[in-house]
Amino acid sequence: LHKLLSATGLRLGSPAPTESEAFVWLRDFMAGTRAQNIKVDHIVIHWYDWGNWNSTGNTAPTPQSVFNRFTAYVNRVYSIYGKPIWIKEFNANRNTTSATHEGFIALALPWLEQQPFIERYAYFFPPAHPPVDGNGVITPIGQAYKNFSGSTPAITKNIDNTELFADDVDKRFEAELYSTRFGSNTVNCATASGGQMVQGVTGGSNRVAFHNIVIPESGSYNMDVSYFSTTARNLTLRINHAPAQVISIPASGAWCFEGGSPAVATIPINLLSGTNTIEFTDAPIIDFIEVKKNGTLPVSWLGFNGIVRGKSIELIWKTATEKNNRYFEIMKSSDGVRFDVVGRVNGSGNSQQVQSYQFWDDAPFRGANHYKLKQIDTDGNSSYSKTVYLQFGELHRDMKLMAVTDHDIILSVASAKNEDATVLLTGIDGKTLVQRKVKLFQGSNMVSLPASLPKGTIGVVSLKTGSLVQSLKVIR
Repeated sequence: LHKLLSATGLRLGSPAPTESEAFVWLRDFMAGTRAQNIKVDHIVIHWYDWGNWNSTGNTAPTPQSVFNRFTAYVNRVYSIYGKPIWIKEFNANRNTTSATHEGFIALALPWLEQQPFIERYAYFFPPAHPPVDGNGVITPIGQAYKNFSGSTPAITKNIDNTELFADDVDKRFEAELYSTRFGSNTVNCATASGGQMVQGVTGGSNRVAFHNIVIPESGSYNMDVSYFSTTARNLTLRINHAPAQVISIPASGAWCFEGGSPAVATIPINLLSGTNTIEFTDAPIIDFIEVKKNGTLPVSWLGFNGIVRGKSIELIWKTATEKNNRYFEIMKSSDGVRFDVVGRVNGSGNSQQVQSYQFWDDAPFRGANHYKLKQIDTDGNSSYSKTVYLQFGELHRDMKLMAVTDHDIILSVASAKNEDATVLLTGIDGKTLVQRKVKLFQGSNMVSLPASLPKGTIGVVSLKTGSLVQSLKVIR
C-alpha cells in the first residue's frame, strides 16, 4: 500500500507505531522503504507516556517530569530517522490528573512550536478530561490548551496547490535559513553568500539537515556544497535516511575572519521524486547547498555487485560509456561510514561500448564488508558508484550506531545466528565505563546500553561474541 501511495507524488508519512515500536518495528519498515527506493517524507508518532505509567502507576506525575520524557522521546526519534515529525496524538496519559495534563500542555506546546522539525501535532484529550463538558462549557484542560495562542501551521497548503511541490532543482538553500540543526549554530561571515553560515558538526547526534527538498523526477543529481575548512577532510552525508556516505573534500583556504572565501564541492547524489532530506552528520562550516541537474558524467554505470567466492570477495562492475576515465579506486569499509582505498583498476579512457571490470579482495573483513568505487578522470575530477554490502563468514554481520542520547547508546545489530553477546563502552584511556550482557537473535536486533555521558565524551562501544569483537567510535 505504501508503495502504491508513494506513486502519487504527494507528501507521504510513515505509519504511526506504538511508543516502543518507533525504535523496532518502524526501523525495519524504514529499512524496507530504503531497500525498495520508496520515499517517506515525514515520521508519524503517538506518545502517551505509557512507559512511565506501566512502571510506576503514578496518577499525578509532575508536569515537568512528563515534559522531560516527552522531549527526550521526540528528540530520540528525530536523531534516529532525521526526518520531519508529525505527532498525530499525544498526552500525559489517560490515567493521570487534569492538573498534570494542564501543566504538561503549558510546557509542551511552546516547545513544539520552537522545533523546526515538528511539522504538525495534535493533543489527544483523554475520556476523563474532555476539553468541554456535557454542557459545552470549557474545562480546565481545555482552557490550558486554549491559553496557548502561538500555534502556527508548518504546512499551509497540501494537495491541490503546487507550491509544496515546486521544483527545487537549481535553487540555493542557505544553511542559516533552511537547515534544521542539532549541536550547531549560525555565525556571521561577510564572504558567505547570505552573510551567515552554519557551524560544523562532528558525529554523535549532532547534525545539519535540509528537509523538504522537492525534486520532480527520481534520478541522479549533483549537489554543490559551499563550505569553509582550512584542511582537507571528510564529509559524512545521508540522503533520505540511507546509509551514510563519506566524501573527501579539499581545504577551502583561510577562515572567514581571515578574509577567506568558501569553496564549493560538487557531490553526485540520488534523489527521489517528491520531498527529500539531505543530512550532514560530520561536516565543516556550511554556507549553502544547491541541487543541480546532472550534466554529462565521465562514467555511465551499468551495475556494481559483489560475490563471496571461498575466502575472497569478487567485485564486478560495468560501464555503458566512459569519457576521459583514468582509473577506479576500490574503497572498503566495515561499518559503511569510514572507507579506505584497497585497490585500483585502470579505466578505458574514452569508450562508447560496454566495459567490464573486476577486482578480488583476498582479505575481506569477517562480518560486514561495504564497497564503493571512486572513479577519477584525467583532469582529477571524480564520481562515486553506489555502495555494495556483502556478509563474509560468521559474525553479528552488521553493527550501526543509531543514537547517543542523554541516557543511553542505541545500536542496531544484524546477527547471523542466535547468540549471547557483551556490549561495553570504554573511554579513550581504555577503561571500561559500562557493560551489559545481551541476547542476540538471528536477524535484526536493537541493543541499548545505559550510559549517561557528559557532552564532549569520546569513547568506543564494542560488541563481543566469543573471540570476535566489533567496535565503533562514540562522541557525545
